[in-house]
Amino acid sequence: MMIYKQLNTGIKYQYTLPLRTAQSDVGKPLNDVVDRQLNAMTPLSDTPTQYSTHYDESKPPRRGKVGRNKPRRHYKWQISGFNECSKTCAGGTQSTVLVCVKESSGVKVADIYCKNIPKTHIRTITCNTKPCPPNWVSSAWSQCSASCGKGVQHRDFTCKQQISPNVQVSVAEDSCPPIVNEVKTQVCQVMTCTTWRVGRWSQCSTTCGKGIRNRQVHCVSRDETNLSYNDCAPQDKPTTEEICDLGSCSITWFTTEWSSHQCKDTCSSGIQSRKVFCPLSDATNCDVRTRPETTKPCPKHDELKCPGKWFVGPWSPCSVSCGKGVESRDIVCMMYVRGQYRPVLDFQCGESEKPNGQQVCQKQECGSECCSASCGSGTQTREIRCLSETQKASTNCLQESRSNTHQGCNKHDCHHDSSQKDSGCLDKFRNCHLVAQSRLCSYNYYRDACCQSCSRFTH
Repeated sequence: MMIYKQLNTGIKYQYTLPLRTAQSDVGKPLNDVVDRQLNAMTPLSDTPTQYSTHYDESKPPRRGKVGRNKPRRHYKWQISGFNECSKTCAGGTQSTVLVCVKESSGVKVADIYCKNIPKTHIRTITCNTKPCPPNWVSSAWSQCSASCGKGVQHRDFTCKQQISPNVQVSVAEDSCPPIVNEVKTQVCQVMTCTTWRVGRWSQCSTTCGKGIRNRQVHCVSRDETNLSYNDCAPQDKPTTEEICDLGSCSITWFTTEWSSHQCKDTCSSGIQSRKVFCPLSDATNCDVRTRPETTKPCPKHDELKCPGKWFVGPWSPCSVSCGKGVESRDIVCMMYVRGQYRPVLDFQCGESEKPNGQQVCQKQECGSECCSASCGSGTQTREIRCLSETQKASTNCLQESRSNTHQGCNKHDCHHDSSQKDSGCLDKFRNCHLVAQSRLCSYNYYRDACCQSCSRFTH
């Protein structure tokens, strides 16, 4: 037995004892056998000496001064197996489990004995690599069918099989078990449908001048149920109060600006108008004698600055009775002079703005009975075909025996007899004498409309 009273740094003590191992000690830790035999020995002297060779190494050592009689021990981490696999199929992982043991005996002790020893034997391996059985996999829920109120969400199910941690494939639907208690649709509600409901404006707080008027604003649901203000969008809330202006409190007439659209034609007469009102609720409070005028003539302009205007007559009959012809109309440049329009030269109206005096007219297709003109030599046309005795198209006709396809018609002069003119020569307007004075009878329109006056003027 070695007996020591103080710790000798750098000195390692070893000892061996002849042991008689009993049959009952087989399989037990070595230190338990040693301790039991040491306790049966007798000390060499009666001097009390502190020594101990028995330790409960399943518990951490007590902190404090190291006992002089505690031998130095060596520990290490040792693999005791693997933990459970993280998955049952398609490839999981499991890691080694390390325990702290004594190097000499391999007996498991508390992990704190190895706290300063790095765990260098940790390993991770794959496990359960066989593919998983096919199963139904659901997609994410679709968006709610309604932005507010109750709607419906849907999701789909697909039969898939997990082959590995990162590989999942779709398989035939009959490979998966029947779908039981899986919900494909569900009711959803993003928010309650709400809106702002406004009432009527109250009367203005004053009878004249500026005041305030109010109205009630409520947050309601689709079925007109009143809700909290927090249920409606605050940025969309209508105003509940505003300024009202009933006009000046002075007792006088107010007028709008004179209208201008009646005087757009600066070279003709017109009337301007405006509105006149009394700002007080009872118009009788304003003096009727001082009521402003509501109408006045348009301001006069210098007639020399007024440009001429184009006047057009009606379209004449088409020049032909069939086919394409030409129809015409009279165009006169007139200027407002001394209270009435008078004919002037064309350049005073602007040639670029002159309306068209002729246009194409289309009559029915010309047949054998239709003449291309009603007078002045027109043309009639007809179609000639070569037919057989059975009234079918043929090429056996002689060219020299072919008849003419055109002939003249209506070759008489287009001027009517003066007797016919005189029989229906009447004035159609009251101011035809002005037409004659304005020398407009040279135009067909005015000559026909004021036939009698124009006849007198020419004679």
